[in-house]
Amino acid sequence: MNIKTGMAFILSTFLLLGNSAAFCTAADGVPVQKSASASENKPVTVITAVSDNTAYQQTIIAEIVREKGSETKVINGQMLVLDEEGCIYGPADETAPLEVIKDIEITADNVVLEDVIINGNLFIYADNVVLNRLIIKGTMYISQGKALKLDQITLENIKVMVPDEPEPAQLQDERDWLDTLPEEGEPSDPAALSAEGGLSEPVTGAAYEADTYVAQEQAAAYPHAAIDTPIILDAPTQRHITAETTQYQIASSTQSTPDPQTAPGRQAVPVSVQPQDLSQAPDTTKAPQPSGKSNAIRAYLRAASVNDADSLIVVVNKKRSLPASWKPDDLVKLQVPYRGRAEARYLRKEAADALTELFAAAKNEGIELYAVSGYRSYNLQNTVFNKYSNMMGVISAQRVSARPGQSEHQTGLAVDISTRAMSYNLYEAFGRTREGIWLEENAATYGFVLRYPKGSEAVTGYSYEPWHFRYVGEEIAADVADKGLTLEEYFSLFEDELS
Repeated sequence: MNIKTGMAFILSTFLLLGNSAAFCTAADGVPVQKSASASENKPVTVITAVSDNTAYQQTIIAEIVREKGSETKVINGQMLVLDEEGCIYGPADETAPLEVIKDIEITADNVVLEDVIINGNLFIYADNVVLNRLIIKGTMYISQGKALKLDQITLENIKVMVPDEPEPAQLQDERDWLDTLPEEGEPSDPAALSAEGGLSEPVTGAAYEADTYVAQEQAAAYPHAAIDTPIILDAPTQRHITAETTQYQIASSTQSTPDPQTAPGRQAVPVSVQPQDLSQAPDTTKAPQPSGKSNAIRAYLRAASVNDADSLIVVVNKKRSLPASWKPDDLVKLQVPYRGRAEARYLRKEAADALTELFAAAKNEGIELYAVSGYRSYNLQNTVFNKYSNMMGVISAQRVSARPGQSEHQTGLAVDISTRAMSYNLYEAFGRTREGIWLEENAATYGFVLRYPKGSEAVTGYSYEPWHFRYVGEEIAADVADKGLTLEEYFSLFEDELS
């Protein structure tokens, strides 16, 4: 595939921008105390090696609201695809823009995307797309011939994608090539296109300085792209796009440079534009303004990262550790039957509320459950790990207990569950009990996943633990359970064996 590049224009961006195999039955009565203030603890990034799968480490949850109901989609992959025709996409939190670290593709017509910071590229394959209040830190690629309206957009690069041109060897002669040009009566030069094709004005400059006759004819052959994009200059090296309708003729050059980010089967060619005056940079902190009709489809987007210690989907394992001083600032006391250390009878509020609902549902079906360990501080986990190291040696202990800083219990999102029949202990046999089977089948409904499933020791680094459940939220828990994956696999964090 030949990919034509050429920088259309350079616009400088406005930068806004655990596990536990231990069972604890002694209630020592030690109260939970904060080791640091919330302001000291936030934000915290999990200490981990740099991964090549950064985009996978952010999950986007889209609540799509239609006139006759709503649905939730979990987008966890390299690309965020917007494929709901006529949908208005924007952040669920109206007080701040959504920051996305993935590339975004718009594949459905009549889509509105607003109040988003894109730390990647934006590919537009659809028609009649509206973009409001965006910061694009990568390149915006536009399919040739599509209508696009932009309002308050800050970006660095913009390119137009056109179909691959035939290789010279494929052409029988010049007449075969000219057969691909416009039908008789259609304009074939830039001036005629402006007068007869309805363009605002012909674009001058490098876009029309074709080196050969063939390149000139090829440029004339491509339909123009209707793009509502006047460029406004606010500083010598910074550009910003605001709303106004202007159309530009797309032309190709005889020189090309491979661009691996361009979609297969297409080329990227430059857009030539004329800068205008700038009033001010976009206000991306403002609440989203209503777009389109009141009965339009709306998609409210949320983002979460596995690297953020405050995130409900934070992943902690043998290669991803929490700082010793880190502690959740929203711990609450569990309101479910509990047998264990008093200082571990806590979870983060959302997880604790979900656990209450889970236990209530189990009780309604005659299932009696007991929590035996929730949040554990770094120091408490150190005590637990040393206990197992003294009992069986460090190497064996690492398979059934987490080192301090590597325990999910420190996140305040993990809980160990047992029953009276098991004497509140944590044994592998729990997975074969009625209670253990019920939990594995129903926990995802309430936002919990079985964190260390059977047969996944090489992935998770720990032995099978049918009692250890981790809260990630209902949408993601359902998706993880449906796919039958561990969190390492789900977020593409599994690179080497952790055992």
